[in-house]
Amino acid sequence: MNGAFEYAVAKRLFDRLVEALYNRHNLPNGYYVPKVLKMFINGLPSSKSEPQISRNFLRYLHEPDVLFVVCAFFVRDGLIEPLHDLVRLCPNDPAWPICLQRLREYAYSPGLSNLYNIPGILADLTIILEGGGVGSFRRIAPFPFSFGAEQIAQVDDSSVNSPKYTWRNAWRRVQRYITNDAAHEDMVLSNTGAV
Repeated sequence: MNGAFEYAVAKRLFDRLVEALYNRHNLPNGYYVPKVLKMFINGLPSSKSEPQISRNFLRYLHEPDVLFVVCAFFVRDGLIEPLHDLVRLCPNDPAWPICLQRLREYAYSPGLSNLYNIPGILADLTIILEGGGVGSFRRIAPFPFSFGAEQIAQVDDSSVNSPKYTWRNAWRRVQRYITNDAAHEDMVLSNTGAV
């Protein structure tokens, strides 16, 4: 995990998402972005990362533009669990009030806003931040739209190594590694010299 966090900071990986958030045509595989972001957020507390690497990643993650874009992807897709996990990492960070204001001002699609009850998510986020990261999201839509692993498994893998689909590639590799193709993925990674 150390390598993933170091790479994200060194290459300023999430900076590219700022432009992509405002221009969906720049991100043909936008469904995978929140999944990759979620892996970073969930991996931080459970990782055995060196303290300095974790601090650098948290500092980068809480830069105002980066924090906003990560949260906007979660809010826009109704992904409250990783959003809540992100809040718990540093609930008192000074970037949160700025992020919350920008999330309120962001122009969400009316269809998504209604589907995921985005105003409710933002209201709950405000309460959780005011409580120092304590609380839960209560005002979510009853049946949020999402794809499960079975739908992801049906995606055509023919272009899985295409540079055009960076986020989708990352999600597919991690998903394969976690599920039943771990041995195959280890072999692929070792053949590329990445391990």
